[in-house]
Amino acid sequence: MRGSGARLTSNTPLPMPTTAKDSYSVNSITCVVPSFKALLQNKPERIENYMADQEKFKFFVDQLLENAVKEFQATEQYKLLREKLDRMDRDCDMMFTKDEKDFAEECFELISDAGGREEYYVYRKGLSDSVKVLKGLGVLA
Repeated sequence: MRGSGARLTSNTPLPMPTTAKDSYSVNSITCVVPSFKALLQNKPERIENYMADQEKFKFFVDQLLENAVKEFQATEQYKLLREKLDRMDRDCDMMFTKDEKDFAEECFELISDAGGREEYYVYRKGLSDSVKVLKGLGVLA
């Protein structure tokens, strides 16, 4: 949406990573269980199916992250943040010229995109670290 003049409004959800599917069902978890178990158990098929496993794992993480974002958007904290963003947007309408507002929106979009990418990386890293900890404790083989 860069340069599109789009702005955040009370009806606009905060940006979040998207996936090829808009499904938020448990099926996304069950479809990767065999591949995920093979990865954890270091089975030979792990190498043969590495790319397929990576795509399934990415889909799995995407679904988990999307569900977490939806849960956050249902909180009071998100509601307060949304109100503050809406207030800032109204203030920008009154304080800035069109060019200044366009520039500010482009800056905010870039910051939001960077934050979303960082969020995804940290979420995926946390999931990976959790598996390592569980393996280290002997909970997982």
